[in-house]
Amino acid sequence: MYPHPHAVPSWHIEVLSNATWQWHAPTAPEERRIRSRQVSIPSLWGKFLKWLEMSDSDKPFILPPKDIDEYPSFSKTIQDLRLNISSLASNDVTTAQDICQAFCVSIQEGVLLGYISTEDMLVALDPFDSASRKAISDMGISGKIFSMIRSSISEALEATQISRPDAVPDEMWTAMFKFVAAINDRFHDVSCFNKLLLAMPESAKASIPNNTLFIYIATFVQAQATRDHRNPAWRWCCAKIGTALAQLSEGQRLSISTKMSHYIQNARCDADTRIKRSFAWLLIQAYDACLTARSFTQIYNQSSGRRMDHNGYRIWQLAVARLHSNGVLSKDAHKQIAGWNYHDGLSQRWTTTVKTLLATEHPEAAIASLCDFLTDIGETWHLIEGLILSHAENRCTEVLRTVAETCGKLDVTIALRIAANDTKHGSHLLCAGLSGSSEEQFEKFMTYPKAESYAWRAIKAEGGTVESKMELIDFLSDMYSSRASLSRSQRIRRVRRAAAYQMALTGKVSPSVLCNTVDAVTLDLDAGYTGRKTHLQWATKLVHDQVGPDVALKMQKQLEGWRHLIRNATPHANSARASVTEVERSRSAEAAGALDNRNTLEEDSRRERKPSLLNRFN
Repeated sequence: MYPHPHAVPSWHIEVLSNATWQWHAPTAPEERRIRSRQVSIPSLWGKFLKWLEMSDSDKPFILPPKDIDEYPSFSKTIQDLRLNISSLASNDVTTAQDICQAFCVSIQEGVLLGYISTEDMLVALDPFDSASRKAISDMGISGKIFSMIRSSISEALEATQISRPDAVPDEMWTAMFKFVAAINDRFHDVSCFNKLLLAMPESAKASIPNNTLFIYIATFVQAQATRDHRNPAWRWCCAKIGTALAQLSEGQRLSISTKMSHYIQNARCDADTRIKRSFAWLLIQAYDACLTARSFTQIYNQSSGRRMDHNGYRIWQLAVARLHSNGVLSKDAHKQIAGWNYHDGLSQRWTTTVKTLLATEHPEAAIASLCDFLTDIGETWHLIEGLILSHAENRCTEVLRTVAETCGKLDVTIALRIAANDTKHGSHLLCAGLSGSSEEQFEKFMTYPKAESYAWRAIKAEGGTVESKMELIDFLSDMYSSRASLSRSQRIRRVRRAAAYQMALTGKVSPSVLCNTVDAVTLDLDAGYTGRKTHLQWATKLVHDQVGPDVALKMQKQLEGWRHLIRNATPHANSARASVTEVERSRSAEAAGALDNRNTLEEDSRRERKPSLLNRFN
């Protein structure tokens, strides 16, 4: 130990080590004194341990408050702060922060002991004069200092409210809140806004003007529209505002919701900015724990009705927000899921969310809550596609099976079982443990987007019984025959596919598919056209192979007679053109006879092997 030219302290200790010579200045007494006077959990815990170690531990831990006369007047505290700050050099940032930290501790003590009035608090929130402002002219430093002052005062108000609920008057709460809400330019102190609404008594909340809340939230949403919604800070700010709004009364929340809906709908801006504003307000409402699932679904549908197309990432953000507001995700789990990782794709985020839900105390209820929310807003396919894409990159069969068994949603169950290549041997494909007959389940399943593609993937997948797949093809064939949106050529292509797959499975075609096939190829005849001879020949051959030659011969005669009547009923010119077309079709009929079941299956196989169609659903 020997003297050293460093200002504080004037000595240092050097210890010889195998590494390098290093010197760390010990904590200064003034810094330890400031830290011990702060209102924080470590400080209180240290005081409690010191009290336990004292010989006079029979005395109470919380000592009675000091006399007010022992504290300096508030005006003197402000004068000392301004003098100390103005005497600093413009680049002495560390010293300025230390001085302001000591000022915050003094203000906290004054609020806790009740010797600071509302007027003094407002002065403390903006304590600098023109001379002291020059020393902290940097916007970043001044912003940190003002944020530290606001945070210190709000923490002191919260601590006082907990220890002595009636010590802080409502006018002090209201004045503090109005000051924070007035910071509504590009940057908003959402943390202090959230902290105040969580700690304020009900009487103080009721005195907050609705217009003050609306202006603050509207400017916040407007500022959010200029930022990237994929940044975790963007989501964190919306979560703070949404959690704070849940502390307001029903009337205040209804008033804000009405004004915000009118503001977003009538805002003069481009379409992209309107979508960003709409989604920012939608995500804020998703974090509102007082908002029921039905109410949020109505809000979402109204937003989507204004052509607000939300992409998959936004749907994932809404799902995570609702899971957190409903209590399914804890604070730590929500922070872990919604955290920022640049390399995580959307499919990985869905998989991480599902794995986190499966690790909760009630995984079945958590998965059901997620699927219920996505079903209510009609976006279950974001979850399905996310899990399937993640499974293609890194196999997670057990996750798919678990979600399929616990979700309670038919579309999710069937799609994930198909993706996991697990149709449960010996069981019916549509019997996923849900209520209702196979017909009812199929009708419900086909109402979802891409359900037809998943149905055909189920038929082509390994596993499952032949009987269940044959029945599923019958359901698809009946659906094609009753769907008015399909053209005649589309119906013919689909029934040919159904017949081809049934032939590949059992070598036979069911009566239902055969009947729908005949109906499809005779649609042109019903419309007064002669129809394509190749289709009629194929249908006749199918009847010949499946029923018998006698029935096929009878069918051929009826079709020829029907076409003869149509030709006689048409004008001569049209008949001549039709005959030319018929000759051309007849010449290609021999080659077109290759449009049989084998070609249909080979065409499907080629389509699936195309690189451009990998991991896509046709």
